Amino acid sequence: MAEVSMAVAAFVRTPGHRPGKTRLAAGIGSERTAEFYRLALAVTEAVLESAGRVGLAPYWAVAEPEGVRDSRWQALPRLWQGEGSLGERQDRVYRHLLETHPAALLIGADCPLLAPGDLLEAGRRLGGGVPFVLGPATDGGYYLFGGRMPVPSAVWNEVEYSGPETAGQLLAALRPLGVVDLLPELPDVDTRADLGLILRHGRAGGELLPQQRALIGWVEQWEGRGRDGVGLDA
Repeated sequence: MAEVSMAVAAFVRTPGHRPGKTRLAAGIGSERTAEFYRLALAVTEAVLESAGRVGLAPYWAVAEPEGVRDSRWQALPRLWQGEGSLGERQDRVYRHLLETHPAALLIGADCPLLAPGDLLEAGRRLGGGVPFVLGPATDGGYYLFGGRMPVPSAVWNEVEYSGPETAGQLLAALRPLGVVDLLPELPDVDTRADLGLILRHGRAGGELLPQQRALIGWVEQWEGRGRDGVGLDA
């Protein structure tokens, strides 16, 4: 019997179904935010497909029940996140994946510098026996969670999400359950100011996917002047 692969699920919303990235939209407008999200999804899909070619099992974790059937997601297996808070939805997806996989990684679609190598490194650490891995974001959140052990629902639901202490709270709650390895810090994009971090952070010489170069080029355009001649920092 073939060995069951470790899973990686990207939490996404279906474009055109629900408003999203509201804090980013407040800074750059809904149209530009939709452009960003389209490019970010392309990056995420490329990262998942690359991970699939080296032995991970990729999934879309879709926010809307009707979105699961959307043609946008048909290239990969799909899960519905379910109703509830972000903690409840992560709990549900993680628990489901551990029923059929030896370990699972959860990522979002708003960390454009996340690379296939980051997923492989997280998988390597879990495969080596570490119970949990966490990828902290520069704003205090996290861009990746991975584990090979069950996590009580209370752990997920006691964390205050979208705040500067989010990763720290989850880390503190996980440590009594087992060792948590940390991955390098990366920026994710929730606000207008975060777009500049994408340019300033870079990948320290790391190779970029074509989709990442396209997104960075878009950020450079808006950071410098914007289509209407007004820079993002104006």
